[in-house]
Amino acid sequence: MSAFTVPWSRRVRSLTRTLVPGVVWLGAVLLLVNLAGRRTAIPILRGVAEELRYTVSAETRGRIQRVAVVANQAVEPGQVVAVLDDRDLLLKLTTARNELERLRAELDRAGAVEVRRGIERRVQTDADLRRFARDIEQSHIDTLEAKAQQGEDRIKLQGLELRLERSKGLATSQLARGARLDDDRTARNALKARIEERRAVIAEMQIRLESAKKRYASYVNEARAPDAQTVSPVLLRPLEHAIKAQEARLARIDHEIRQLVLRAPTRGVVAQVLMRDGEVVRAGDPIVEVVEPLPGTVVAWIPEEQPIVVVAGQRVVLSRSTGPTIETRVARVGRRVVPLPRRMLTDLGRPQWGTQVNVSLPKGVTARPGEAFVVRLLPPE
Repeated sequence: MSAFTVPWSRRVRSLTRTLVPGVVWLGAVLLLVNLAGRRTAIPILRGVAEELRYTVSAETRGRIQRVAVVANQAVEPGQVVAVLDDRDLLLKLTTARNELERLRAELDRAGAVEVRRGIERRVQTDADLRRFARDIEQSHIDTLEAKAQQGEDRIKLQGLELRLERSKGLATSQLARGARLDDDRTARNALKARIEERRAVIAEMQIRLESAKKRYASYVNEARAPDAQTVSPVLLRPLEHAIKAQEARLARIDHEIRQLVLRAPTRGVVAQVLMRDGEVVRAGDPIVEVVEPLPGTVVAWIPEEQPIVVVAGQRVVLSRSTGPTIETRVARVGRRVVPLPRRMLTDLGRPQWGTQVNVSLPKGVTARPGEAFVVRLLPPE
C-alpha cells in the first residue's frame, strides 16, 4: 500500500463531519417552512344561504274549500292562502238563530204572566218593573241577533274575498274581463261597509241596554216595592242564563269564522302546497309553506373531525359561483354538535356531525334561499 493512501474509515468520518451539518440545517429550514404554512393556511367551510320557512297549518278540523296560492307565488303578510268549508259553520249560525227565537218566545211568555200578576197586586208598580226588565232582555236579544247577522256577513265577506282573489288571477291571465273583477270588488266593498255600519249599530244597542238597566235600578229604588226583589230570580233568571249561554255560542262562532281563513304569516314565496282542494285536514295539519325571499345569514358547518376554532365576530370571506367576494363576520356559533344536512355530507353512506356557524350577510347583499357559498375564515384580530 502506498504511503499516500487515506484509510476508508478516515474518509467516512471526514464525509460525515461535512454532510451532517448541512442535512440538519436543511431539515430545520423545511420544518420552519411547513410550520409557517400551517399557521397561514385559511380554513375553508361550505355553507348555504339560510332558509326561513313558515308553515301555514289548519287551526281546526275541516275540508279545504279552496287553496288560493300556487308554488313559487309571492305573497304578502295577511294574504289569504287557503279557505276551509263553511257549511258546518252556517248550520251553527242557524242553530243560534233558532235559539234566539226560543228566547224571544220565552220572553213573551214571561210578559204574559206579568200581565196576569199585575192585575192581582200592585198593578202599576209591578208592571213597570216587569216592563223595564223585559226592555233589558229585549235589548239583549236584539244585540245578540245583530251579532249573529254580523257573523253571517263575515262568512259572506270571506267568500267574496276568495272570489276576488280568483278574479284577479283570471284577469291577469286574460281569462275574464275587468267587469267581473269590478263587480266582485264592488260587492266586497259594499259588504264591508255593511259590516262597519252594523258594528256601530251594535255599539248603540249596547248603550241602550246599559240605559235600560239603569232605568230599572232607579225605578226599583224609587218604588221600594217588596216584590221587586223577586222579579229577576223568579222569572228572568232562566232567561239571563240562557242569554249568557247564547253569547258564549256566538263568540265561539265568531272565533271559528276567523279559523276558516288561513293567511300568510309574512312576506315571502310559496315553497310548497301540501294540500289540495277538497282534502280533509285536522287541526295542526300543514297546508302551505312560505319561505322568506331574502336570507339574512349564511349557515356553514364545521365537521367534527376538523379542529377549527371559530368565535363570534371573527372575520370571514364569502364567495359563490358568480359575483365578487364578500367580507363579513361570524354572527353566531353553535354550542352543540348536530347532524350535518344531507347536502353537506361528503360520504352519503355514513352519518356525519358538526357545529353550525351563522355568518351575517351585509346590507345590500342579496342571496337566494339555499344558495351555496364557500366560507373562508380569516385569523382572529
